[in-house]
Amino acid sequence: AYAIDFVLAGIGHSAGKKVESLETPESQLQMLQMKDARETISLVEDSMEDLESGHAHTFLTRIARIWEKADYDEMSHFNEWCECLKTAIERYMMKRLLDDRNPNLAERIDVLHKSGKNVFAAVGSLHMFGSIGLPALMAKRGYRVEQVNLKVNLKSK
Repeated sequence: AYAIDFVLAGIGHSAGKKVESLETPESQLQMLQMKDARETISLVEDSMEDLESGHAHTFLTRIARIWEKADYDEMSHFNEWCECLKTAIERYMMKRLLDDRNPNLAERIDVLHKSGKNVFAAVGSLHMFGSIGLPALMAKRGYRVEQVNLKVNLKSK
């Protein structure tokens, strides 16, 4: 229901725009692989517990509402309320999902810009916050980064 990446890709294709992935399927699969079987089992067990307890549903609903409201402040404090960084494996996976990917995403966006293309890059909202979030990494590369306040636009409609 929240597959915004497919929606944006569809809009791009419908508008006759070239749609390119910032990551390869192989890099995404590699990011999801754990170091060993023990870590994989632990991650799967934790994930299943979150699904069975209803925590995952509550969490995903909250993320969707925050995204819908463009509540940047609450999203920027994600680590404080997510309850998803309790174990070493959860912290390790979050680092891999965000921190380790952001430099590569920034590099890919930079390469697309330097090729002379107009670029609209769509990434998950959690990639946008912190000192190693994409806005900070793009600013370090010399880009002028501006936050678009969607709350103002949503309220005016």
